[in-house]
Amino acid sequence: MLGNLVNKDQVGNLKSFYTGKEPSSHVEVYAVLSYWLKDILGINQISIDEIWTLYKVIDKKPPRVLAQTFRDAKSKKGYFDVTDDGKYYLTTIGETFVEHDLPSRNKEVQE
Repeated sequence: MLGNLVNKDQVGNLKSFYTGKEPSSHVEVYAVLSYWLKDILGINQISIDEIWTLYKVIDKKPPRVLAQTFRDAKSKKGYFDVTDDGKYYLTTIGETFVEHDLPSRNKEVQE
């Protein structure tokens, strides 16, 4: 756990952002948390260490295999890509998903 990743003043902001986006799967949670890291803390490249830490901060049970969720989000949804040194970053597809598709609006009329 990265104890210095989120300071006490930012915890409320993170929890509020997470709650407002209402992610419904671990892949969606990863996208939301990564977006927050990029937008608020300016951290563009992340690993399972950052994800693990943020799961602890938001008090949510993490997936059993943290790295697999990154791989699924990359291969199945296109939300992430990976750097040469193995760090992940949110793609424009992932950013757009968080900005425009969350929270899910199942009852919204399709255009």
